[in-house]
Amino acid sequence: MLTPLSCFRYLYRRNPGKRYYAFSSSTTTEQWKRHNPKLNDGYLNDPSNDAFLIWSFENAYPKWKATLHLAEFEKTLKVDNPRITAVDFKARVDQETKELGSKLHSKYTTSSAGRAYFGGVTSKGLERYEELLKLVTDNRKDRKEEIRVIEEEILKRVREVSGREELDRKRDERKKKKPKSLVATTVEEDPNFKKDDF
Repeated sequence: MLTPLSCFRYLYRRNPGKRYYAFSSSTTTEQWKRHNPKLNDGYLNDPSNDAFLIWSFENAYPKWKATLHLAEFEKTLKVDNPRITAVDFKARVDQETKELGSKLHSKYTTSSAGRAYFGGVTSKGLERYEELLKLVTDNRKDRKEEIRVIEEEILKRVREVSGREELDRKRDERKKKKPKSLVATTVEEDPNFKKDDF
C-alpha cells in the first residue's frame, strides 16, 4: 500500500509548506467539513482511490517504461548514426519494437475490448481491481496504526526533500525576535512657542 500512501499529497493537492495535513487513509471528511462543507461523508481518500492507483500502475507501468525505452533508443540511434537512411532507421526501430513485444501493451486494458464506457478494461482487469479494493479495505481496518506511521514518515520525507523544515525553523526564529519598540517620551513645552504663529 506504500504507492498510494506516497501519492497522498498529490491526491489532495497538499502543499508541503502548509502546517495542517489530512492523511489519506485515516482522515474522515467530518474532520474537514469546516474547510469544505460540501464534502461527502466517509474518508477523504476512499479505498477505491487507492485500489485504482495501484491497478493503474500494475496495468501500465511496463508499457510506460517500454515506451520511454523505445523513445530513448530512437534518439540514440539518430545521434550515433547521423547518416542512417530512413529505411534502415525504420527497420532498426521495428526490430527493437518486436523485441519489446508484450511490454508495449497494457496488462488489463485493450482497445479491442470495446468502446463503451469502461469498455477498454478486460474482465481480468475488473477482477484484479475488485481484489485490490478488498485488499485495501481490509488493510485499512486491520493495520490502521501501521498505515498512520507510514503516512507520517512520508510526510516527514516530503517536507525534508522540499526544504520545509529549514524554512519553518527560520520563520519561527523571526517570530521569536523581539520587535524594536518605540518609547514615547514627554516633551517639554517651548517657552517661545505661541499658538497664534500658525
